[in-house]
Amino acid sequence: MALQAQNFANAALLGVVGRLDQDNSDAFRADLMAHVERSAHDGGAVILDLAGLEYVSSAGLRCFMLASR
Repeated sequence: MALQAQNFANAALLGVVGRLDQDNSDAFRADLMAHVERSAHDGGAVILDLAGLEYVSSAGLRCFMLASR
């Protein structure tokens, strides 16, 4: 699983590529939350591009749920 980040004005576009499962969900959550916290502090937005995501387990869905809070 790879996380590709691009910044456009006040938005962070995060492209997720590969499989998001139990093996890599902790690392993904840490990376995602760093972007979410930075955007919340700066008044920006986080956009997830999931077109390259092949598989998401329940652990991966939990990462999305935690980031939305």
